[in-house]
Amino acid sequence: MGKCKYCGKDAGIFSTKHKECEELHENGIREMEDFMFSYLCKPLRDRDFTERLEGIQNRGYIADEERIDCAVKALNRFTEAIRRPFTHVVEQNVGRLMKLLNASYSALNKDNALSKLAQKIVKGHLVAYFTNGATENQVKHDVRDVTTVLPLNAEEQNEAYLYVLNKAAENFMKDGILTDTEESLIRSYASAFSLPIDNLPVKYQDTDLAKLGQITVLKNFSKGIMPSTFVQLPVLLGKNESLLWTYNNVTFYQEKIEKEFVRNSGGFSFKVMKGVYYHTGRSKGHPVEHKYMEKVAVGDLYVTNQNLIFYSTEKGVKIPYKKLVGITPYSDGIEVLKDGNSKRMVFQGFDSWFVVNLLSMVSV
Repeated sequence: MGKCKYCGKDAGIFSTKHKECEELHENGIREMEDFMFSYLCKPLRDRDFTERLEGIQNRGYIADEERIDCAVKALNRFTEAIRRPFTHVVEQNVGRLMKLLNASYSALNKDNALSKLAQKIVKGHLVAYFTNGATENQVKHDVRDVTTVLPLNAEEQNEAYLYVLNKAAENFMKDGILTDTEESLIRSYASAFSLPIDNLPVKYQDTDLAKLGQITVLKNFSKGIMPSTFVQLPVLLGKNESLLWTYNNVTFYQEKIEKEFVRNSGGFSFKVMKGVYYHTGRSKGHPVEHKYMEKVAVGDLYVTNQNLIFYSTEKGVKIPYKKLVGITPYSDGIEVLKDGNSKRMVFQGFDSWFVVNLLSMVSV
């Protein structure tokens, strides 16, 4: 006789569960998830929570690991449901749930459930800086209160900071005008959270945030103001040279010339004997050139106040602005021609408008 995996009683030949027990289990799983979700929205007294949770678990034959899975699903639902403005009651409720379940942070952070919740709350507090006039100190205090209960690593926090800054940039750029007040807010926010908006991660390099940052750089450049943010680079900059912008994952192509030797024949042939022919006249050869663009490497393109610098582990190229004799902008890159080098070079993988505007200022 087989034993029911839920109640442990005889389940009959070749069977491992009772249908009724399985239904109780499935209903119990749904009930437990709903109960935890409702608790996050409106907590009960600790004793009431524990008693009801144990009742659901016993009736539904729910294992401890399944209870954790229910909590994770409830946390994901809660993250989707909550709307700002957020109070600190939110993370406090989550902290109480963790304590009552006697579950570790890592267990409840399955599939980043807690990290996603923490990021959403942090983003809500950060938005207040741009929408409600919250000060830098207020925002930092609110973020610290959240991350004390729901820790985020440096990368996760940085992503939250950049996400909100990009949303602010999208809002500011809707009218096509960046006011001095908006520019000041962006600059102060970036400085407060040490965000290098002139060296953004790849995912933000084709966004309004990048455009806004580039506009700020160009405005400052026109006034003779260079960026003050220090960025560790794999290339050495010259005296009085400052990094203005960085493009990542740029593909470098260089023109290549392939020569082929082609022969022209003249004269005629006549048969001397079987299998033997005699050829008269002349044969003259000449080279024919074929030009094509060869992919050289993928790397980073650094735009400074003096040079375009491409760097990768395979190839490094420095192009001083004063040696540029031609530049062709494309929607996804630029083609340049350097004095003393007849071979064209193409850098692909970015919007070219910033480089073109910068070079127009340099050449003035």
